[in-house]
This record gives sequence, structure tokens and C-alpha cells, in this order.
Amino acid sequence: MSTTDFILVAVLGGLGTLLIRYVPLRLHGQRRSGQGRRVLHQMLAAIGPAAIVSLLTVSLIAEVAPDAPIRSLLPGLCGLLGVWLGRKLFRNSIAAGTIMGVLAYAACTAVVG
Repeated sequence: MSTTDFILVAVLGGLGTLLIRYVPLRLHGQRRSGQGRRVLHQMLAAIGPAAIVSLLTVSLIAEVAPDAPIRSLLPGLCGLLGVWLGRKLFRNSIAAGTIMGVLAYAACTAVVG
């Protein structure tokens, strides 16, 4: 990966993360009804998992090997499964989802190599 590619990926990842946080707050300023508050709460609850997935996606793009794409993507997919499973098992806990995602990624990386 060249320096230009790295900077481009970093800027796009940062912009995506900013938009994930900014758009729900901007929409909240336009809505004042009870329905708007409920929608805002749901959007803000989705920021944690969305940020995890966006950062993982940006970091995995450089790791995909053209000769073995499935083998190189498998740890990332296991990590995503761990995040989802952790959030389901521990009542939407972002911390548990993150920890389980890291553990699943590490275990899969140790097995696959």
C-alpha cells in the first residue's frame, strides 16, 4: 500500500466515522416531536456497532490477499460474528460485543494462520 493509498483510506475512514456521528445529531435538531426522540435514540444506539464495522472494513481492505480472499477474510468475518453474538448474549452491550469480536478474531487468526 502506497502512502497516498494509506492517507486516502485514513481520510475516508475518518469522514465515514464523522458522518456516522454527525448525521443523527443533525437530524435531531430538525425534529422536536416524541417520535423524533425515539428515532434519535435508535440511531444513537446504532453508532457503536456501525463504528466498529466501518473501522474493521477500512482496516481489512488492505489485508485481503488476491490469491486467497476467503482465507484472508475469514478472521474478519469471525470478528464480526463475535461482535454480533456478544451484543445478542449480553443485552446490547457494546463492550461485550467488542471483547467477543476481538476474541473471535484472535482465535480465528490463530487457527487459520
